[in-house]
Amino acid sequence: MGLVDISSWFTGPAKVCNYFGDPAVKTISRKTNNNLHSKNDKIQVTYSVKPSKNTISTTNLRVPPQTSLFDIMKIAQEEDYDAFKFNYTMYSFGAKDGATDGAYINSIGGVAEEISNGSGWVWMFYNCNHYLGAAQYDDDLNGCTLSKNGVSITYPKDGDIWLFHYEHRNWNDTHH
Repeated sequence: MGLVDISSWFTGPAKVCNYFGDPAVKTISRKTNNNLHSKNDKIQVTYSVKPSKNTISTTNLRVPPQTSLFDIMKIAQEEDYDAFKFNYTMYSFGAKDGATDGAYINSIGGVAEEISNGSGWVWMFYNCNHYLGAAQYDDDLNGCTLSKNGVSITYPKDGDIWLFHYEHRNWNDTHH
């Protein structure tokens, strides 16, 4: 899959592209306004999904700066629905503890989380910016670090590589 130029999709400042609003809003507006973003006002982001061993789906996108990873996921889903289709649940903390509203990803590519009794298979979100190429991920995720932020408050920089990895976690294990 080649680069996808979406700079003309957005109708306001780049921050408007970020999804924090009404949970009923499920798609990105595709209104064209070529005066908002110049050809140089784009970054390249690699977004990958690894639902099982030896399988990885990767796309490279050119997006306006300050586009959230959640928006990038929506764009990838439009480009390749089977590989990047995802389901999510909106949550809201309001002003409690300074947290913001966001999206919890509970399935990607038709692979849903399976959690019971404090352990199970979940989608974990990784920053893999130290990799030389998105196709080089292995089961150890060498060079990738678990993201401390969720997708709706993660704003990739030019050249960033981000990955969702399906893995088993046990929250009952005290030896993390």
